[in-house]
Amino acid sequence: MTETQKATEIEQLDAEIQELETEAAAPPDLSWDEIVELSAEDLTQREQRKGVLDKMIQARKARKLELEAQLLREEAEAARDETEKTYEAFQTQDEKLQRQK
Repeated sequence: MTETQKATEIEQLDAEIQELETEAAAPPDLSWDEIVELSAEDLTQREQRKGVLDKMIQARKARKLELEAQLLREEAEAARDETEKTYEAFQTQDEKLQRQK
């Protein structure tokens, strides 16, 4: 998965987390008419969803942290590679300087 794909997935997870947190914080109250119109199965599904919202939020947050950690590892590797190249160039120049002295 590329950095762009990871960043896009992180953004999508952020949006999903925000939606789920909003839903968990303020579940819609049903009016009597809405309750009467809904079947017992629909009401049961709504209640079950309320029960798993926190787990859904935590799972998405965990995935987001995994992706962020992967991105940071990749950035660290790239920085380490660049640092090693720079250090090798420095050593070469330092050796030349030492020989000239």
